[in-house]
Amino acid sequence: MLSFRIKALIILLVFSVQGADAQRSKVDSLSQLLREGTSQDTVRLKTLNELAYTYYSIDPKSGVDTSQEAIDLGLQLRNHEGTACICL
Repeated sequence: MLSFRIKALIILLVFSVQGADAQRSKVDSLSQLLREGTSQDTVRLKTLNELAYTYYSIDPKSGVDTSQEAIDLGLQLRNHEGTACICL
């Protein structure tokens, strides 16, 4: 019989893989929205914010790059609230 620690580790591993898949799916969906939309508006800013936050735990470098794009857009739009959300 498997010990309790091994069982717990297996369960943890299964759930972490499922969580990573869910986040990857969310990244794909948000990226698709950004590719489809061409306007530089607050909807794009909010989508960039959400994408940067989603990248936080799965791809930090992409998260930083996306955050910088969102900051640049927020400043261009003079959207102080949207720009501040990026920094949180």
